[in-house]
Amino acid sequence: MPVHPPDDRLVGRWRRTLLIRPNGSEDRTAEVSWLQAGSRYVDLRLPAGLPASGPVAQLPAGELAALAGVEGFAGALRADGRWTCWDRTVDLQPAQALPDEGLLEPHGADLVETGRHARYLERWRSTGGPTAPVCAAELEDAGTGAVALLVRVGVDVGWARGRADPLPAGGTLADVVASGSRADVLAAFDAEVALGVTAPDGRVLITASSLPARAGAELALTADGGLLQQLDRTPDGTPVRRRWRIRAVEGDAASLPVRGLVDIPSFPLATQHPSTEERSA
Repeated sequence: MPVHPPDDRLVGRWRRTLLIRPNGSEDRTAEVSWLQAGSRYVDLRLPAGLPASGPVAQLPAGELAALAGVEGFAGALRADGRWTCWDRTVDLQPAQALPDEGLLEPHGADLVETGRHARYLERWRSTGGPTAPVCAAELEDAGTGAVALLVRVGVDVGWARGRADPLPAGGTLADVVASGSRADVLAAFDAEVALGVTAPDGRVLITASSLPARAGAELALTADGGLLQQLDRTPDGTPVRRRWRIRAVEGDAASLPVRGLVDIPSFPLATQHPSTEERSA
């Protein structure tokens, strides 16, 4: 029998062990992980051999092209009958015509996913880590309106920060790199999908990122009044302080990996916090 949301068996971190593409070719070498927390998820897919690069603006053309091949997305998981649908709130690549939908079936301890609109197969294996606490939050950049997702399951953390302006639908990020201006390219890389772990002292350390130079860095989210503050860097390496509004919270809000977070209630996925403008109206 298929497994589909809101089945609790989906909660946790999953590592892909096999991809069979529609043309029959296989991939067993990419580093692919999917972290599911309640109905929210973060999915990061790093090709093998990706260089541990510095700031995007300093990369040679070959490394920039390789970085454009990274896939990462995040959003909400939902069911359409027996099918599972990965709705993408944040996506490193441009939006595509066909939705991301598949059939998830248990095979022993693994899950096997087969595509609904394309004939692919992916095999997923649980990493077996703790699955509590479980929490997730959707955030909005107070300055640009960009959306971000923060999820936590046990010690595992997923982070996905979208762009202020989405890429044109269709095509790939590599197309933007090949044909765009320098400003277009830097704007296209002003996004991140990352996975990390909570350290004993409460910090969140990034273990893998769509921006490889971020591996080992701290996610650095801190509560400040009604906003979250984040110390980050722009694609050219300039330090920047991002300010995030909390739009929705799901699960154990007190366990969100944010320093100084208190008195934030838990809400179901569909509940939205009003913006500053709405509260003042």
